[in-house]
Amino acid sequence: MRNQPSRQTTRPPPASRIARAWVGLALVIAAACDGVMAPASTLATRLSVSATVAADQSAPASRVDSWRVTISRAGGEILAEELGSVVQGEAQVTGEFSLLLEARCEVLSVLIELSASSQVWYSAEPEQEVCAGQANRLPVQTLDFVRPRPEFEPQSLRLNPRQDEQSSSSFRIRYAGADRLAWSASVSPGANWLTLPVASGEVTGGQPQDVAVDIDTSGLNPGSYSASITISAAGFPGPVGTVLVDITFRAAPRLVVTPSTLDFTAVVGTLPEGDNLTVSNAGAGVLAWTASADVNWLSFGPSSGAVGPGGSDDVSVDVVSLPGTPGTYQGQITVADPDAIDSPQTVDVTLDLLERAAIALDRTSVSLSTPSGVSPPDETILLTNPGGLPLAWTASSDASWLTVSPTSGALDPGATAVPLTLAVSSTALRAGAYAGTVTVSDPEASNSPRSVVVALTVEPPVAPTLSALSASLRLLNDATCANSGSRFDISLDYDDPNGDVPVSGGRLQGTPLAFDWQFLPAGFSGGLQLDTDTSGDGFSGTLTFDLCVAFQVPENTGVRITYRLRDALTQWSAPVSIDIARPMGANAPPSGSGPGGVVGTGDVGTGG
Repeated sequence: MRNQPSRQTTRPPPASRIARAWVGLALVIAAACDGVMAPASTLATRLSVSATVAADQSAPASRVDSWRVTISRAGGEILAEELGSVVQGEAQVTGEFSLLLEARCEVLSVLIELSASSQVWYSAEPEQEVCAGQANRLPVQTLDFVRPRPEFEPQSLRLNPRQDEQSSSSFRIRYAGADRLAWSASVSPGANWLTLPVASGEVTGGQPQDVAVDIDTSGLNPGSYSASITISAAGFPGPVGTVLVDITFRAAPRLVVTPSTLDFTAVVGTLPEGDNLTVSNAGAGVLAWTASADVNWLSFGPSSGAVGPGGSDDVSVDVVSLPGTPGTYQGQITVADPDAIDSPQTVDVTLDLLERAAIALDRTSVSLSTPSGVSPPDETILLTNPGGLPLAWTASSDASWLTVSPTSGALDPGATAVPLTLAVSSTALRAGAYAGTVTVSDPEASNSPRSVVVALTVEPPVAPTLSALSASLRLLNDATCANSGSRFDISLDYDDPNGDVPVSGGRLQGTPLAFDWQFLPAGFSGGLQLDTDTSGDGFSGTLTFDLCVAFQVPENTGVRITYRLRDALTQWSAPVSIDIARPMGANAPPSGSGPGGVVGTGDVGTGG
């Protein structure tokens, strides 16, 4: 039989479609070409050809869709070749070839092929003696199934899974045909430990396909187990292959690691306290474990050990270095024994690196100035915590004249600022410069302590300054000053911008006040000084008094009234004077009443 090239095939229909297929080829090839008759010396004859497919091959034969017959001499010369379609469902096909021989009898080769989708599935190539001048019949031929069979590798799987664990393996299906081969697989009964995730599919010629095999030893006693995987393929009778699966496993240790997570919290600059892991053997045999970490800031010990059934090892875990900046960092510890069940196991490690509490003040210095005897208004500074932990702060002052409130508290990171009030009591301080410090501290803060320097200047006492002094004068003629001279009724208006309290307690006890004054010697001019005490700033008011003056000689021309103001610190203002001229006809009180002379009003002092 000739070797035929592979051709594409298609999936066969159900086996019940036909029970048997006969292929008969009835073709007449004239001993002429294009209507030209062969020479008379050639010998004409006929050959009947019949072919069949065995009954057990009827199912795949139902997919045959074309035929080809090639008749040739021993040297390869083709005498006749014809192809055609096969109608599905026909039980028999017969045919006959007409041939031209070179001798009375020749031995010819007859190649019969049946194909599905251009892929040769069946063929036979018998030799037949054909003689001229008689009817020649080829015995009925039973065609051989020649479609490529799938191959499997490996044909056996010998596995050593671990106890109570799941594992996987695979085998490969290869197919040399040009078509797509549909396959299915099944596991031998009772092998519940063996499963096929994908138990059917199609494989294309030249493209192998891997078939996964899952092994689950859960619930099995240690030992050896065997099973088989049977593979069938469309178009092939019976199974096309078997893969044997053998497993052997022994009692194994079981790895248990607790806890499964570790959390560390650290403050920048300070390593956290360590923690522990427990490595246990919940199975049989000896657990030979090793541990490793994927970050360099973790250390643990021991890093390996051997634990018998039911035993355990404690492993200390420490953070031995800190990353550069605050944040959350992740690491992982892996504990493993390649021969243990449930190995490897991992422990997730989290490190939260926090910034320390921090002290922030909105000012680092405060400057105050106040007159002697007066305390300045309070000052406020703001305290915040820009760190990562709560701030447990205290505040204190190193000066007796300086206080801070409140003196302690707790402040969470990012919380609203706390106002600190600075109060100065300087009434008892002498004039001069003073310095004090308010200190805010927390021994756990990253920048403790923080300070505010308070500079205080106490100014010397300043005498009050009269800013406005006016006077009105009336010359009176009444019995008050009879035979004494002239009587004057004087009102004084004054304003001290440094005073705010009326006259109290001083030399002038009330108004009107009466004074008598005589000028005795010739040329003598007299004067009167009025002193007033105040106890504050912003004072203004009016004084009214009567003055009786006797001008005994003409040379006595007038009187000067001087006024000055003293504040609570006994600082006198500069004096302000008013000159009162001698009225006409002095020494002899005029008759009647009414103004005898007026001194004009006006500002006679300056503010201060």
